[in-house]
Amino acid sequence: MKGRFQSACLALFIVAGLLIGGAPAIFAADQTRDGIRWFSYDQGLARAKAQQKKVFLHFYTNWCRYCDMMAASTFVDKKVIDTLNQDFVSIRVNSDEVRDVAGKYQVRGVPVSFFLEANGGQIGSRPGFLQPDVFLRLLEFVKAEGYKP
Repeated sequence: MKGRFQSACLALFIVAGLLIGGAPAIFAADQTRDGIRWFSYDQGLARAKAQQKKVFLHFYTNWCRYCDMMAASTFVDKKVIDTLNQDFVSIRVNSDEVRDVAGKYQVRGVPVSFFLEANGGQIGSRPGFLQPDVFLRLLEFVKAEGYKP
């Protein structure tokens, strides 16, 4: 009886650990925050390639004042939300927590925004806070491929 109870408890702890441990990976993959569908880096790149959409890659930190300002003003603008959700795959990366990705893009300060082709090739980047109207013009420029000769 005691052995069965211990086995049942062990199984319960393993299942609970898998569920709890796996939860951040599952929920971090596709989060809607302020109306924007944000993806993790790997899943966002895979989604962009599958859907042939450009990528908006945004680096931030929890302590960054301008990151908070961008989240509170730019990322709640309805036109920005609609354009990002319709025409881009949006990836949000905390550069303090996901250092390997931040290192790959040589992130030295935040906020910084990168635009990528559907295949992951870099289009360009823009550091700093962007007001909604300025950011929307940048999105439209990238969407229209105005950067191509």
